[in-house]
Amino acid sequence: MDYQYKDVFSILDSPCIIDKFRNSISIFKEKKKIIRILIPGCGSNTKIQQLCYSIYKENIDIYAVDWSEEAIAIAKKETNLLNIPVEYINCNFNCLPFDDDFFDIVIISNSIVSDSHENNINALNEFARLLNPDGLITGNFPCAFGMFDYALTSGLADHWLTTGIVDIISRTVYEESQDMHQRFFTPLELFSVCKEMQLKIESMNILFYDGADFAQQMSTLYQLPYNENFSLWGLYVNIKKYTL
Repeated sequence: MDYQYKDVFSILDSPCIIDKFRNSISIFKEKKKIIRILIPGCGSNTKIQQLCYSIYKENIDIYAVDWSEEAIAIAKKETNLLNIPVEYINCNFNCLPFDDDFFDIVIISNSIVSDSHENNINALNEFARLLNPDGLITGNFPCAFGMFDYALTSGLADHWLTTGIVDIISRTVYEESQDMHQRFFTPLELFSVCKEMQLKIESMNILFYDGADFAQQMSTLYQLPYNENFSLWGLYVNIKKYTL
């Protein structure tokens, strides 16, 4: 499959978002052991790999997974240049080649965005399987309500909502550059799904993608007048397993 994400915005170029990831990922910094970290749907952006290495240095094993060989090749070249050891795996992350309870941290960065609710649940269920009992799933989940809010406030309502690009009923957003409908969780839906998987949401916050760079990406991608006050938002969530 061709790599189709060259024209999609990245939230990882925003310092405030990287700080959010840093605060969560640092949870095991004081532990004297090798920390295993999984980055599913890593894409070609290596900001998370760099962040993880800056926190844990040699006390870390990083595994980054993506279905796109091209994305992995780009990411691998960059981390090699930076001398950051990362194990890249080209596969679908709904069925990963690791034992149960293998990872300390699973980092989500807009990666649970399949075209179906079932696929999203399967992916989250797989991450739950891989997470050790003391581990953490952390990161950003896009939200259909965030796209709805953006459409209403940015002047796109007449276009996005009437043509079905943003469809609240189906919780999907149509991405023209990828030619696919992306199915997002709602906050209550994510809470309920996690509970069924014996996962506990410890915190769920609105995360605004409000950096100037992100606003410029949105302006270019959707051919809008530049306005940094119009911001998408997603859900930043910290998730742990229920313990008896």
